[in-house]
Amino acid sequence: MLATSAIAFIATTMLSIHCPAEVWLEILSHLPRTTLLSTCMLSKYFLDLSLDLLYEEITLDSSDKMARERLQMVIRDKNVADRVRRLTILPPLSEGRSNPTSSSRQIRFLNYLCHLEDLRRNFAGLSCFPSQQIECHLNVSTSGLPICLTNVQEVTITLSSFYQNQNFCNFYKYMWEKNCIGPNIRKFSVSTPALDLAFLIMPMLRYGSAILKNLTHVRLDLGRSYNPTKGNKNQVWGSLTKLVNLAGSSLTSLSFSSSDPNIDRGANLSSLPFLQSLQKLEYHCPFYVSSLADMTALTEFIGKYSTQLSHLVIAPFSTRVWDEDDGHPAGESYSKWITSTDSRGIDLSPQIGLSSLVLPALRYLAIRPAGRMSRRNILPDLRQFAPGLKSLRISGPLPQALIYSILNFLSSDSDGGYQLEKLAIQVKNLSPDLFDNLYTKLPHLKHLEIKFSALSSSNSEGPEGGILRTDGVPESTTPRKYAHWSLQYLRIAPMAECQGRHPDMALMKTVGNWISDDIILDAEKRCQCDDKLGC
Repeated sequence: MLATSAIAFIATTMLSIHCPAEVWLEILSHLPRTTLLSTCMLSKYFLDLSLDLLYEEITLDSSDKMARERLQMVIRDKNVADRVRRLTILPPLSEGRSNPTSSSRQIRFLNYLCHLEDLRRNFAGLSCFPSQQIECHLNVSTSGLPICLTNVQEVTITLSSFYQNQNFCNFYKYMWEKNCIGPNIRKFSVSTPALDLAFLIMPMLRYGSAILKNLTHVRLDLGRSYNPTKGNKNQVWGSLTKLVNLAGSSLTSLSFSSSDPNIDRGANLSSLPFLQSLQKLEYHCPFYVSSLADMTALTEFIGKYSTQLSHLVIAPFSTRVWDEDDGHPAGESYSKWITSTDSRGIDLSPQIGLSSLVLPALRYLAIRPAGRMSRRNILPDLRQFAPGLKSLRISGPLPQALIYSILNFLSSDSDGGYQLEKLAIQVKNLSPDLFDNLYTKLPHLKHLEIKFSALSSSNSEGPEGGILRTDGVPESTTPRKYAHWSLQYLRIAPMAECQGRHPDMALMKTVGNWISDDIILDAEKRCQCDDKLGC
């Protein structure tokens, strides 16, 4: 009786406090066999939750010599394989990744499941434990032959280079050759040097052509490759074209990012087939002073999907401060393409600029203008370019004078009555005057995200106006009241979140009180590295 009560206590406690799987396994490892069996039968629900938690995502290290064996263990157990939704392959810890993989936890759990299978066999002949009941609770037998990850939906691969890791080459080829990936894959993401892309795509095309026809999302992030040859570059884009062509009928989202200045983006875009279902396009590449020819190809590519694109992100790839003279991505060149005018207001050829297009289905637009600019307009004519736009994201950081110019441009009071619902901006100095302008110019705004470098009591851009603090608004600030603002969601955060600076809750509460008691204040911690626009 006492043993039964103890078993029930263990099971109910583990369920009620959401005990981590590792702690639960540690407890079970110290129980006698009969107690272990009874506990598992009482806490089968928790076992399922633990399996869901551990195996929703399988994470493997690209340098792990046992990666192939670890994957084999997973796909041989149907009870585990069917739970996997995401397969992630990351570079070694030594290459800057701080979070360890979950392989050790997952393998430990697999060993535990094998132990349960042994128990099932041992107790199957005992009258005190009906065989059907045992079979129901401990049916975790492994298959003699490998099966595939039937329900995996996402595959993410991040590499620095594969040339020095033959183990990964063998593992990756095995993964596709043995059909380890099931037919439900929808999203394929790759981050790799450009010249390694062909190696990753070729096995997919050779062994996985049937399942790739169901892809809906493709995300490619190509780093710089050293000493590329013309033949190597042709091979890269040839493989990419074949992949997109294979998934063309089902592909709804395409994200392309590259920091490699040697890439001929115009030729690449021109070689891609027409994607009849494409709705979301993200493009992050260098924009050089001399790259207007490539921009023309980009304009033509976007124009092919003018009637179907609902989500568009166009942002320069840059790790340095923009400068028009140093040969690196230039803000003025990028802004010329966005607005179809130069800094003097002179119109460019209509075939070059983004604003020459009309995207009636567009609902989301994200751009990243340069911070050091003399121009007052960094947007296309949205009423013509995207008459149905509801969400706008502008990265920066931008000076307040430019922010106020943008708000005047977006104002609902201007001709046409443009009504934006969501806005995300990045400013140098955050002052109460900004909220006054937002309230006046965008009364229909429902969703607002702001990143800032400094707090200020005025709209001054000088050193005396900026106060680096995150403990609330400056003391000189007069409380506001925005009684008729439609704002429902607010997020305010200092920049450089990836260095540990997260949303300023005190500041958001202060501003939220100016708006409504029902406003949603988003205090979720995010890392800036997860967003290429940095906003």
